[in-house]
Amino acid sequence: MGQQCSAQPCTQRSNMVEQVQIESVKVHPVHSGPCPSMDKWDTATMKKYLPPDVDCLKVHSTEIWDYATMRQYLPPDVLGRFKECLVTGAPTPTGDMKVIADGMFKWARSRGATDFAHWFFPIRGGGGATGGIGGSYKIDAFIDLDWSSKTPNKPFLPTFPADRLFQGESDGSSFPNGGLRVTHQAAAFTTWDRSSPPMVVDKVLRIPCSFITHYGKCIDDKTPLLRSSDAVHREGLRLLKAMKLANDAKALYSYLGWE
Repeated sequence: MGQQCSAQPCTQRSNMVEQVQIESVKVHPVHSGPCPSMDKWDTATMKKYLPPDVDCLKVHSTEIWDYATMRQYLPPDVLGRFKECLVTGAPTPTGDMKVIADGMFKWARSRGATDFAHWFFPIRGGGGATGGIGGSYKIDAFIDLDWSSKTPNKPFLPTFPADRLFQGESDGSSFPNGGLRVTHQAAAFTTWDRSSPPMVVDKVLRIPCSFITHYGKCIDDKTPLLRSSDAVHREGLRLLKAMKLANDAKALYSYLGWE
């Protein structure tokens, strides 16, 4: 059911939506072809990819699982614990994982999503393969066998198990250039970066993930950044405590400028 891709995702227009529901009845596809590059996103291209009655300023961020969306689909206590886990770095409670996955599934289906993908950014080395911002993603459909059925041939049912939201598995031996690990150590794992909101693009729920090996070593571009942010957070709080400043601070965030 799964397929692994390395195509350039439609990240240049992350605020654009794939489907726009107008008056709760009529649904318009916002784009139906390959994502044009930013240097070609001119008036002519916009007319080609966007229906004439879509106001982008009114529909921006509607395809993102952000805080406003979570407030609509998650109970207040679950949302509160999720926010606390983001601050402290604690794992999401097992019971909350199912509630979050069910809420995200309901929301993604309302946006027309039929598949989900763990989206990660493997280190490519000098092999010339597409990497960097393009990343890779492993796509699976929102279906599985109904194992509770008593029939000999189990029927399919639409589902999104919590364990498939928070963790996935890919082929670690393919990165950065293949053949670097023996077979029993070749697996690599993706895990949802909870600080990055998933989004729906081209009917696929894309989940930003870290990518690590069988032994926990990072082979991607995201994990070193997250670990660096954790170090800044940890040592920054120590510094504030030593300076007797902001003693009530719970977290310290670093912001990286484009320059």
